Amino acid sequence: MNFQVKWHQPLVIISFFIISCSSLKSDRKLASDEVKPRHIIFLVHGIAASDTTFGFMSEALLKHLSADQEYETIVKKFIYETHSNSTDTAQFAKDLGNTINQYFLDNGEINARDKISLVAHSQGGIVSLLWLFKATMGEEIYYPQYLAHIDSYITLGTPFWGAKIAVFGDTIKRMGEKFKDDFIPYYGDQQLEDMSFGSSVIFNFRKNAISPSIQEMLEKIKEHVRPINFGGAASALRFLTPFAVGVREYEDDSAVPLPSSRYDFIYASSLKTNYEANETLPASEFSETHFAPYYVVDALHVSTLPTVPIFSALADIPKTCIENANCNHPTFKYVLAHLSHKDLIPDEKRLSKMTSYILDLSIKLPDGDLLDASKIKIELSTDDRDLKKGGPMEFYSNGYKNNIGEQSYRNFYFTGTSDHSYIPLSDRKNSIAFKDKILNIKISSPGYKIRLVKAKMRATYSTFIEINLEK
Repeated sequence: MNFQVKWHQPLVIISFFIISCSSLKSDRKLASDEVKPRHIIFLVHGIAASDTTFGFMSEALLKHLSADQEYETIVKKFIYETHSNSTDTAQFAKDLGNTINQYFLDNGEINARDKISLVAHSQGGIVSLLWLFKATMGEEIYYPQYLAHIDSYITLGTPFWGAKIAVFGDTIKRMGEKFKDDFIPYYGDQQLEDMSFGSSVIFNFRKNAISPSIQEMLEKIKEHVRPINFGGAASALRFLTPFAVGVREYEDDSAVPLPSSRYDFIYASSLKTNYEANETLPASEFSETHFAPYYVVDALHVSTLPTVPIFSALADIPKTCIENANCNHPTFKYVLAHLSHKDLIPDEKRLSKMTSYILDLSIKLPDGDLLDASKIKIELSTDDRDLKKGGPMEFYSNGYKNNIGEQSYRNFYFTGTSDHSYIPLSDRKNSIAFKDKILNIKISSPGYKIRLVKAKMRATYSTFIEINLEK
C-alpha cells in the first residue's frame, strides 16, 4: 500500500479541498444542461480476484437504478493486476484514477451534475480510499478534479486493519506454484505484507487517520461523499467459532475479522518524555474516529456456492437479484438503497450477537534502540468477566512485528471478546451500539520504565494505542 503521505500543511490541504470542490462546479467547461446526467458506478475487486467477484451486480444495479428518471446509470468494472509481487495499493489507486479519467476521455467530458460511486470488495476498499485521500491531497496523477463528483463509497469486507488471508497467503501461494492449479489463487507478496496484522502500512494508515487535520479533511469529504462499510459474520461457519474470534458466533467472513472491516476505531496516543514509572494512560484519554456507518451481515468473504443463501458472499450478487430488488442476499438491498439515496434501517439481529474486538498496540522505543519485540512483555487483565482476550484455540489471536513505521516502533496485536454489551436501539443516546469496557495493559521490559494503560474496548471495533517506552 505504501500509504506514507506526509501531512505537514493541514490548512493548505483542507483549503485546497474546499476550493477544488467549488471550482469544479463553476470554472470547468460544462456539457449541455439538457444532457441527462450520469451516475457512473465503478466496481473495484480485491486481491487475487477479478470482475467475477461481483456476480450479477452490474446487471442488477442497471435494472433497478434505471428507474431513476434523473440519472443515466452506468456500471464499470475496474480490473487491475493483483498478482504482482512488487506492485502495491498506491499504484492500484493511481490506476483507479486513470480508469476514471479514461472513462470521461472516451465518453465525453464530465457534466456538472454527473456523479461517481465506488463499490469495493476486500482490498478494493483500501485502493478506493487511498485514491480518495490522494485526490483530496491534490496530487495531479490521481485526478483530483473528479473528487467533487464522488457520491458514494461502499466497502464490502475491506481489511482496513489486517486480514487473516495475509497470514496464510504464502502457504496458498506455494500450493499454487507446486500444483500449477488455476483454482488456487495467486497473491502478490507486497500486498500480502501490506494487509498483514501490524504491518507498517496499517500503522501509517492509523497514524494518518488520528491526525486532527485528516479528521477535519474526512469531515469535508463526508459533506458529499457518503461512505458506508459492511462486515461479514458467517453463520455457515459457526462450528469453527472456537478457532476464531467470537463467543457464540463466527465473527469473521473467513478472511477478515469483523472489527477489521470497520474503518472507524478507538484510539489514544501518549509519547510522553520523562514519565514516571507505572504512570497510567487513563480511559478518558481515548477518542474515536467517525467516518462511516457500519453494517454487519451474514455473509462469507467469497463463496463457491454463492446462490445458496447460507453461503452467500458479500459482493457476489446472484442472478435472482436482477428481477427482485429485495432478493435473498445479505448486502444487495443495502447497496441499492444507498446508491439510490434511500433510507433502509438494517436488521440488528446479527449485530446484537457480536462481541469481537482487536487491540492494535504500537510501542515507540528511543531512537536507535534495537530492543526486539519478543523482549517486551505485554500483560492484559480486567475486572470484567465478560471482557476476554482471544481463546486458546483461536488462530491469529496475537502476534508482534519489529521495525514498523519509522523503524523505532514495535507492534503487538490481540483479539478478544466483549460479551453482553449490546445496547438495544431503543435505549441508545447515540449511534454507538455497544458499551465500552476497560482492559488493563501493562507494558514492561528489563531496563525500561513500566507503562500502564486503561484501554477502552468495544465490540465490533478495533482499538489503536501509540505509546512510548523510556529507559
